Amino acid sequence: MAEHDDNKLAERYRALGREEPPAELDRKILAASRRAAGSRPGLRRWALPVSIAAVIVLSVAVTLQLQREQADLEQQVSAPAEAGKAAAPAPPAAGNVVRAPVPEAKVQKPAAGAPAQEGRPSRESADRERFERAAPAAAEERAKQLTAEESPERRLERIAELRRARRDDEADRLLAEFRRRYPDYRIPEATLKEVERR
Repeated sequence: MAEHDDNKLAERYRALGREEPPAELDRKILAASRRAAGSRPGLRRWALPVSIAAVIVLSVAVTLQLQREQADLEQQVSAPAEAGKAAAPAPPAAGNVVRAPVPEAKVQKPAAGAPAQEGRPSRESADRERFERAAPAAAEERAKQLTAEESPERRLERIAELRRARRDDEADRLLAEFRRRYPDYRIPEATLKEVERR
């Protein structure tokens, strides 16, 4: 019986016919869309170059932003370290003072006709002296940071390298620091021969 009802319903739908807009209206709509698409041929021609330019501008902007954030991060990391150095400057180890070269831009020689000021150092020389005093402390601080990140095996390799390079004072200092940091570490016999002073 349900089949019979479905057949009747299908017959009634077929009898209704299809309601569509007139064919003339379809032709007018299609013609208007063709005219609109054909009236802007330059838009298609510029689409690719404009999109490429937009991608380039976006890439440059993102790169610059990342560089700024990286610089800010480095500045935040170095600020506490510099504050710690300023609060308690570490004296350089005896015999291990390495003077860093002063950049040429910092050193300005007085002009030939300029009179020398006696009794008072120039600003450039004061900057130079301050730089020279800070350089060994900064180098030692960097060495401590590097040393803090190394494994015991790598530290021993570095001490052995210093021994081979005949830098015994520095090797002695690092070996003493190694033994303070790792009092329970057992140095293999072969490595011990390389790191101890002969």
